[in-house]
Amino acid sequence: MGAYESQGAPSLISTATTLTITPATATIHAGNSMSYASTAMDIKGNTWTVTNNTAFSTADPLGTVTNGLYTAGKVGTWTITGKYADLIGSAAIVVTSGTASTLVIETVSLKWFKDEPGTITISVHDKNGNLAATTTTFQLEPAGIVSSNKITIIYGMATIPMSISMVGPVVIIVSKGDVCGSISLNLLMRKEQQTVGTFTTGNGLETRVVVPANTINTDYYVTIVTPTTEMHQEIEIASNRLLTRQKIMPDTMRKFNLKDESGTITLPETSRVIITIPYADSGDKSVKIDGVKIREDTLRIYRLVYSKWEMVEGEQIQDSVKHCVSVQVNAFSVFALIGEAYSADFSQLMVFPNPFKPGRCEPVVNFSDLPDNVTISIYNLAGELAWERSGINSGSATWDGMNGDGERVASGTYIYVITNANGNKKTGKVAVIW
Repeated sequence: MGAYESQGAPSLISTATTLTITPATATIHAGNSMSYASTAMDIKGNTWTVTNNTAFSTADPLGTVTNGLYTAGKVGTWTITGKYADLIGSAAIVVTSGTASTLVIETVSLKWFKDEPGTITISVHDKNGNLAATTTTFQLEPAGIVSSNKITIIYGMATIPMSISMVGPVVIIVSKGDVCGSISLNLLMRKEQQTVGTFTTGNGLETRVVVPANTINTDYYVTIVTPTTEMHQEIEIASNRLLTRQKIMPDTMRKFNLKDESGTITLPETSRVIITIPYADSGDKSVKIDGVKIREDTLRIYRLVYSKWEMVEGEQIQDSVKHCVSVQVNAFSVFALIGEAYSADFSQLMVFPNPFKPGRCEPVVNFSDLPDNVTISIYNLAGELAWERSGINSGSATWDGMNGDGERVASGTYIYVITNANGNKKTGKVAVIW
């Protein structure tokens, strides 16, 4: 039995026979606190407070109680127990979930494939990990995975079926205010399907890669990204090794990666994968790099190999209408478009073959390494104009030995005069032998 204590004990000595804990019942949100008091009573009905001498405990595995102050932890109905001397008292407490503070996303599907259905589960929890019994609408990103980009979580949980039209790592984000969760999924392509991977820049230019069906012997995904800062030194070394007239287009630089579930894999040597890199043109069969005009017809795809830019072998298709270059590759790396700048003057001019023998496997005379926007005039020795072409901005031109009326010129020596936009001229002779 409990003996009297100084805290509120009656003046007559008596023995406590019961212990009462108050409040006897209560409801509280997880994370919140409530104070408890204990009262002793003797056989005659006398009562006195013994809170300071009572040892409190709780069955709540996540809760704490110190000096009668209980802080709720786990959702459920729990007992608050007080012990005073050899007396025990108890109270019941119902703990409900607290304010939502965390969101957890888990995947139900073991593997994810582009455009195939998969399932994720979403649960909302309070700060103690309890499922937040709330019905709330959350925003889902990226856009287009579910209609309206919103999902409703009922009583803190939701199961969401979805189909994702992407390839490679995709981060799913679900959020509302400060409550946010995410999960990263690797969207694979089945090996027996053709893959089209894309990378779109802010100005809408789309880099593409097409991997034919059954090229890879495992399910995989392709990513196209801008090179990481760790590669900048190697890229700088390679770019410094280019010829003076060669110019790299930095905004076309792309790193292509091929991966399966276990990590990076390589393309088979027999692959016929097609990559396409776009560019922004200047509207006059040229592109500009740092103010320097580059001949559009010279743009080719190069691969970064051991700190050196090497032109990809094979036929490269330069599309001046869609403004892109395509080529087949059998290995992934960093790729970029490199072109040749217009000659600043006539110092690099080449005219060949000379003499020119039409009809003898020499269909035309070539004028190469021309400056931008030139006019070529060809005269006979009498000073009569035989042929002329103006507005040449492709860096090169040809003459087939015909005059302006489409008739053969006579065999003999002809004078060519090349004039640039500033009025500077370059003259020379070319012999025509029929």
